[in-house]
Amino acid sequence: MVQAVWNSTLDYMGVKGAGQAETWIIGNKFNKKKQEGIIEVKQSREDDLRAALTVNNGFEDETFLS
Repeated sequence: MVQAVWNSTLDYMGVKGAGQAETWIIGNKFNKKKQEGIIEVKQSREDDLRAALTVNNGFEDETFLS
């Protein structure tokens, strides 16, 4: 899941956009078994991250973005 998040972010925003978004997957909040976690992103780039994750095809099952 972590790799899918990074890949979709980079594919959608590019390296520069991902850097400007200050995207972080909070490691100690990621539950590997449940494949749930917290992604931190600059508030002004939140919609870009949602779009990146929405168009991602690397997730194995249906994922809800809240």
